[in-house]
Amino acid sequence: MNRAVAGYLAIAVLAGVPSTSAAPPGHHDDSDHGHHGSPTTVTFSLTDGTAMAGYVYRTSRHRPTVIMVHGASDTHAVFDFAPGYRAARELAELGFGVLTVDRVGYGASSHPNGDTLDYATQAQQLHQVIGQVRGGALGVTPAEIVVLAPSAGADIAIVEAGTYHDVDGVVVCFNTSELQPALFSVDVGAWFAQGPYFDFGVGFRTDFFYAEPWASQRIIDLDNATRSLVPRAEIGSALANAAAPFRGQILAPVLLMQAGGDELFVPRDDSALFASSSDVTFELLPRAGHKGFSHPTSKESAVRTVTRWLRDRF
Repeated sequence: MNRAVAGYLAIAVLAGVPSTSAAPPGHHDDSDHGHHGSPTTVTFSLTDGTAMAGYVYRTSRHRPTVIMVHGASDTHAVFDFAPGYRAARELAELGFGVLTVDRVGYGASSHPNGDTLDYATQAQQLHQVIGQVRGGALGVTPAEIVVLAPSAGADIAIVEAGTYHDVDGVVVCFNTSELQPALFSVDVGAWFAQGPYFDFGVGFRTDFFYAEPWASQRIIDLDNATRSLVPRAEIGSALANAAAPFRGQILAPVLLMQAGGDELFVPRDDSALFASSSDVTFELLPRAGHKGFSHPTSKESAVRTVTRWLRDRF
C-alpha cells in the first residue's frame, strides 16, 4: 500500500542483535516517541535469509509495545485501513508502543516459496522479530511486549508464545478452537491448485470475513480490492489445527477477543484451553463479524477492549 512516509528507518540486523543506529529521529532516551501521520518503516533481517517489514507508530519505554500481526490475505494495513479504521494509530495515540508487520509472504516482506511458510516457520520468524525489538532494535527497550493478532495471525501468535515464552501478553482476536460448519463446504482443493500462493477470492472473503447487517459495503469493497495472496502452507497448517497444542503452553496473560457474528470461527470461550496461563480474559464483541476491527459497529469497542485489558495489566 502506497503511503506518504513521515520518516524512514531501516534496520538490517542479524536475528537477536539490534542495530546501534536504530533510534528514530528525534527520539530522546527519557521519553516516549510518537510518529504523527504515517508510520516509520523498519526492516528485520532474519536468519533464514528472509526479511520482515515493520511499521512503527510509536515507541515507548514506559508502556507495553504492541506488535500487531495480521491474518491471512491481509497485510499490516488491516490495522491502518481507512479513516475511522485505524486501530494501530489509535493505540499509539493512547501512549502504547505500536509496531505492525507484514508477515513473510505478504506486503513489503520477503516472498519465499509459499509451501515453506507453515505455522512453525512463521512463529520462528515472529520470534526473531520479538527478540530484536526486545533487544532495542526500535531505539528503546520496551517495558513489555504484547502480541495482538487476528484469525490465522492469532494461530501463529499462539504457536510463537507457546513455544518461545518470550512475550508478556497475547491478544487473540477473532480466532477460536472451532470453525463454523459452513467453512467445510469451501473447495480448498481449488485454492491449493492455484500454486504456492493462492487467492481466497472476493466471494469467500465477503461471506466469511463480514457479517450483515453490520458491515460497510465501502469497506468490504476496499478490503477486497487490496487483498493479498495467501501462502499455501499457512492454510495447510490451519486445516491441520497446528496451533491447538500450543494454547495450553502459553504462560503469559491472554485476552480472547471474539466476534459475536463471526462467520469463520464459532465465537466460543476457549479460556479453559489456555490452562498454563493464570490470567485469561474472554470478551465477546456484539455486532461484529470476523474482521472486528473493520466493522463500523465494533471497531471502536475492539480498541477499547484491548486498551482496557492493557491498562489493567501493565
